[in-house]
Amino acid sequence: MWKIFFRTSLFFSLFFLAGNIAAKEVSTTRGEIPVYIPADYADSQTYPLLLLLHGYGFDGKVAESIWGFTEIIDKYKFIYTTPTGTVDSTNSPFWNATNACCNFYGSTADDLSFLYRLIEAIKADYNIDANRVYVVGDSNGGFMALELAYRFPEIITAAVSSA
Repeated sequence: MWKIFFRTSLFFSLFFLAGNIAAKEVSTTRGEIPVYIPADYADSQTYPLLLLLHGYGFDGKVAESIWGFTEIIDKYKFIYTTPTGTVDSTNSPFWNATNACCNFYGSTADDLSFLYRLIEAIKADYNIDANRVYVVGDSNGGFMALELAYRFPEIITAAVSSA
C-alpha cells in the first residue's frame, strides 16, 4: 500500500513540477516556439543560448523530455529553446538537414533559414552572448546541428551531434 502511495505521489509531484516550468515564446513563421529562461533573468546580464534539435519522428517537447535541459537552466544560467522541424507526408517531424539525412519525401523546407531566423529573434528578445550560441542535436537533429554550425560559423559557437 505504501509503495503504491509513494509511486503515485512521486508521479504527481514530477508531473506538476514539470508543468510549472515556465516557457516564454518567440513568434516565428512556424508559430510560437518555446524559449526557457532562468528564473532570475536580468537584461543587464548576457546569457548563452542553447538550441536542442529533435530526432526524426518526434518533436521538440519530446526531445526536452529525453534530454531534460530545463532542469539545469537556473543552475547554469542559460537560455534554451526546443524548436520542432517540419512534418513529412507521414506526419513525422524532421529536419531537412542534408542530402544524407532525412528528407525521405522531397520536402523543400528551408530549416537552415528557419533556425537562423529563430536565433536572431531570440537575440532580439533576450540579452544573448553572441560568442556562446550552442546547438545540440539528436540523430536527424544531429545532422541539422552540424549543418547549422557549418553554414553559419559566425553565429554558432559549438555543435554537438548525438546518435
